[in-house]
Amino acid sequence: MEKLGIIGCGWLGEKIAKSAIYKYKIFSTTTSEEKLTTLKNQNFNPYLVKFSDHEDLDYENLFSNVDIIIITIPFSQRTPVTVLKQRFKNIIKFIGDFKGQLFLCSSTGIYPQVDEIVTENSIDENLLNQNIWTIEKLMKSTFPQINILRFGGLMGADRFFSKYYQNKEIAEPNQVVNHTHFEDICKVFLKLIDLKINGEPFNIVSPEHPTKIEVFNCQTKNICKKSDGEKSGKCVSSEKLINKINYKFIHPNPAKF
Repeated sequence: MEKLGIIGCGWLGEKIAKSAIYKYKIFSTTTSEEKLTTLKNQNFNPYLVKFSDHEDLDYENLFSNVDIIIITIPFSQRTPVTVLKQRFKNIIKFIGDFKGQLFLCSSTGIYPQVDEIVTENSIDENLLNQNIWTIEKLMKSTFPQINILRFGGLMGADRFFSKYYQNKEIAEPNQVVNHTHFEDICKVFLKLIDLKINGEPFNIVSPEHPTKIEVFNCQTKNICKKSDGEKSGKCVSSEKLINKINYKFIHPNPAKF
């Protein structure tokens, strides 16, 4: 049985581990002592590892025997880039001289808010969010084999769009959404691993792009129809992924998450 290491076994990492444990022996990291017990009870072989944002640290080579690594540690566009670079330099030290299949969980927040269809290479590098782009470049230059997966807003289970707007006005209600259901993320990982894909960037976003108000009305009022008004915002395309691995989304419409 191959060994899969998940760096950062939080909300998403834990779901990936649950979906993969029937096929892979799981190893994981967490920064929380409380989470250690939860992960141990699920046979995710956790290690308590903290990646400092402020100083270089030395790490035991805990993942030396894994075959595949998935990095789910977030890197927000709102976090200072110097902090992010230090964090990921420590992650690089932790991974070491890894030559296996490697995945970085990134975000469609890398793209500017433009009124057009956006693909992995359609936006000029100078217009990308520089925090996210800096980390992607750092990881790509260190590990040429890395696959960079850009997710939309993470949804599914206890996360659904209307939950966050129960008593709150929706800004730009006619702006389209770019959402990703965690079940699709888990399935995509398994397919990419099976197909031995390396060195590729992929957008992982549900192919339908209703507006915010359409999603809200469908989820709260069961009124699932197109609203009046001109749509705005970027539509992040997953066509490359769909064509490359012949993928069919489990959850194509964010309004029905």
